[in-house]
Amino acid sequence: MPGPQRPLYLLGRELETVYPMVPLAENTALGIALMSYNGQLSFGLTADFDSLPDIDLLVNELQASIAELAELSPDSGATGLSAGPAPRRSSE
Repeated sequence: MPGPQRPLYLLGRELETVYPMVPLAENTALGIALMSYNGQLSFGLTADFDSLPDIDLLVNELQASIAELAELSPDSGATGLSAGPAPRRSSE
């Protein structure tokens, strides 16, 4: 289900980007969430670091694949795709 495709505002400030997050259930090592907002598509990856210590490799490959798809798109100038922020790890 797509998210809102128009800008949203709170107290006069525009929401710029939405970063989706999926909580991990027991015995789950990886959660991948997608959220569309205002012509953009954002991915959120949540991982159990003990089970997937190299999650950054998956993030890098996902970003490379999205960039490759954007280049192959006939309308590549208006994809709204970006690499987004670098992966974060929670402090232990």
